[in-house]
Amino acid sequence: MRTLGVGSRRVRTGVGLALSAQGVVERAGDFDLVVVPGLNTPLIEEVEEVLARPEAVRAVRWLRRQHRCGAVVAGSCTGAFLLAEAGLLHGAPATTSWFLAEAFRERYPDVELQADRMVTCAGRVLCGGAALAQMDLMLAVVTRFCGPRLADLVARYLVLDRRPTQARYALTSHLAASTPEVSRAETFVRAHLGEPLRVGAIARAVGTSPRTLARRVARATGLSPLRFVQRLRVEQSVHLLETTDAPFDEVARQVGYAEPAALRRVLRRETGQTARSLRARQAPLGLAR
Repeated sequence: MRTLGVGSRRVRTGVGLALSAQGVVERAGDFDLVVVPGLNTPLIEEVEEVLARPEAVRAVRWLRRQHRCGAVVAGSCTGAFLLAEAGLLHGAPATTSWFLAEAFRERYPDVELQADRMVTCAGRVLCGGAALAQMDLMLAVVTRFCGPRLADLVARYLVLDRRPTQARYALTSHLAASTPEVSRAETFVRAHLGEPLRVGAIARAVGTSPRTLARRVARATGLSPLRFVQRLRVEQSVHLLETTDAPFDEVARQVGYAEPAALRRVLRRETGQTARSLRARQAPLGLAR
């Protein structure tokens, strides 16, 4: 295993940590596996600035050559942008940091972005989602090179759970804020969570047509309007379960579910947890009874 820099062995991270690389990509040979780290740039403006730098252009050129020579290339978080810049994701499924999904789609319309996925695999190219999805990506690499049994053993030793989706971690408010109409729709929905909500009513409150609203919501969040409403209901129900002692039936009523069983099913699907396990998370805060 070797750590490489671009143009220099002296590498300074985005938080100022100085690292000494063992070599530079310009003089390195060919590899079986290349792992691209994130760019430590959470804002799309910063990502675009980094991608325009000469060292990023050289890194992209080198990644393209490594892949052409047979290497498996893996990138997580914003590192997926470098893979896309290299053309390694053309027509292929990919994932990246969920909060940069809209910008990724605009910049690389030919890539099949699956922003809710924790890890994607397309031939010899693997992508991981946001930040600590690096762990999931490395388990996928171990599976690829050494098989699922060893990957499972590694996961057990490191106390890692397999997480197929990052959707449960996405902050709907963050995604909605990028589009005025969607932000207004979020405000309206949150104020009426306990009521029956139809797309037409939300569109009228926002001042747009149902079709335009659906297009804006899909672009900003990757969801249909109905799934958008459901996601907000799930977020509020999780908040109530974790911070109050309200009976579950009351929680369901407050977020618009006449049948508590329906909310239980949605919670299990969207969060991977039961209502009881969510409520148990009160314990560290001293709220559970």
